[in-house]
Amino acid sequence: MNSGLNFRFSDAEESFRRDLRTFLSEELPNDHWKMQNDREGSPDDQSEFERSFRKKLAERGWLTLH
Repeated sequence: MNSGLNFRFSDAEESFRRDLRTFLSEELPNDHWKMQNDREGSPDDQSEFERSFRKKLAERGWLTLH
């Protein structure tokens, strides 16, 4: 019996990682985008992107309170 720790991801975790990587590669802009917290002002185009991005996260059940 192997008493070593297993640090491998489960099949479900690997599936989530693939889904998340695909989502981020499709939804995040290729250029540098500075995400800001709610207390900082954002230009209008960035604010619209942030709202849209949060909505997409929520639709997938990936948005949570921090």
